[in-house]
Amino acid sequence: MPAPFVHSPWHGYRLAELVFPLFLVSVGVSMALSSRSPAARLSLRRATLLFLIGCVLVSVKYQHPAPSTGTLQLIAGAYLLAWAARRWLSRRGQAVYVAVVLAALWIGFTITGWAAGTNLAARVDRLVLGAPSDLGVLGIVSASTLVLGGTWIGAALRLVPTPRARALLVAGAGGLATVVGLAAAAAIPLNKRLWTPSYVVLSFGLSCLVLAAFLWWDGRHLGRSGLELLETLGTNALVAYVVTSLAATTVLLPVQDPVVDAFASVASRPIAAVAWAGAVLALAYVVCRALQRRRVFLRV
Repeated sequence: MPAPFVHSPWHGYRLAELVFPLFLVSVGVSMALSSRSPAARLSLRRATLLFLIGCVLVSVKYQHPAPSTGTLQLIAGAYLLAWAARRWLSRRGQAVYVAVVLAALWIGFTITGWAAGTNLAARVDRLVLGAPSDLGVLGIVSASTLVLGGTWIGAALRLVPTPRARALLVAGAGGLATVVGLAAAAAIPLNKRLWTPSYVVLSFGLSCLVLAAFLWWDGRHLGRSGLELLETLGTNALVAYVVTSLAATTVLLPVQDPVVDAFASVASRPIAAVAWAGAVLALAYVVCRALQRRRVFLRV
């Protein structure tokens, strides 16, 4: 893969580092915009299903059944913490929660150091999970602040009447958070694997700027905005993720290297890698489009 699409080995920030935070902020925005009940029973059911689906995907990938950390498990935990904060804390209390979490992580990592295997997150995961993971306990807690921040953006969007005003509002919040995140990076390393405070704040800011760009574009092109492909994927986003994850670790795995090697013989290897990823995304689109035509929307 081209370097921007590959995670930094340890400290650092590339395009790949922004992908997961975009999902988490989207979770928060959706929580604020959704008309579905925020009742405890539904929220617990949603988090449990996400966790179990994540465990299945990890078990298939590594070919042994076991509960484990993973993408959906982190989303489930972060969602549940953000939901609890919204349910039992005022807006000021939520802001205090975010500040306390990020400050405590800064202090904790400063005390233990940032090195792999000996940092605060690794120690907590080793105690709770048995082994360090970049999707572990402290990652869930830190990521919950991204989800909670997303709920604030979603709630604000409901109060703004015009597309242009919405875009400006989100861009302003994104610009401020981006500046704060970059300033914090002078003292706190940007590290996706540790979900450091600087990484979280910078990622929130950049995610807001991405959202603002989409709001601006959609506002300028009311009706057909050219975003229909993304809308189709969004109608069954969980299905898209599950289908591509399962396919990539089962039926597509034996043919991946031969196909990429063959394409790389007539193009560069980075182009071949991106083309393969695009083909997998096309598979997700075909599945989601078929479900959309039948008005089948699978959600948790």
